[in-house]
Amino acid sequence: MEHCNQNSSKLTTINRFIISKLMAQVNTFNRVMRQYNVSQAAEGCINFWWDSFCDNYVELVKPIIIDKQGDAETIQQTKLVLFTCID
Repeated sequence: MEHCNQNSSKLTTINRFIISKLMAQVNTFNRVMRQYNVSQAAEGCINFWWDSFCDNYVELVKPIIIDKQGDAETIQQTKLVLFTCID
């Protein structure tokens, strides 16, 4: 996530959206794991993956990556954010 945060002012709105969702999920995950609440941690990861990432982000960035709808910097940025979320 550090790669994306360094240039957060240059991120597109959709990339800022998913990075903020990811950061919130990581913080929640860490908090509930400190409380040994594994089921809530797993549920949060599943919800992030399916709802925020797959259902929203991936669908919104398909035109950018597949159809090349954007300049080279936006395409590269979007790929970086996509890989950051997967990693």
